[in-house]
Amino acid sequence: MIDPAGRNKRAVTNFPYGGVFAQAWLPDSRRLVIARSHDRLSAPYSDVWDLSMVSVDGEPPRRLTMNIGARFNRPSVSAKGNRMVATLESYQLEIWQAPLGPDPKANAARAASRG
Repeated sequence: MIDPAGRNKRAVTNFPYGGVFAQAWLPDSRRLVIARSHDRLSAPYSDVWDLSMVSVDGEPPRRLTMNIGARFNRPSVSAKGNRMVATLESYQLEIWQAPLGPDPKANAARAASRG
């Protein structure tokens, strides 16, 4: 946090690993909802992001979601602070087989999923 004059700076929270990717203030201006990775090795590229609440008063972060294989991102909190929305991003990976002929449209038309 930084005061409007830019003089007083202090960390709201500190995580030993992972990263914070989005945040939204609650109406009381004392708490934030954050989208964060809990992955020790590849935080920015992790497939798992959860939502947590952090306080500017130094309270420990409180995890709001427990997610596997998807990302909660872009939290937004209502003006009254009693509702929240977030995007749940999930990914599906497939292997496709396609011919390598000279006509791209024909190649695409003959492509087939294999998994």
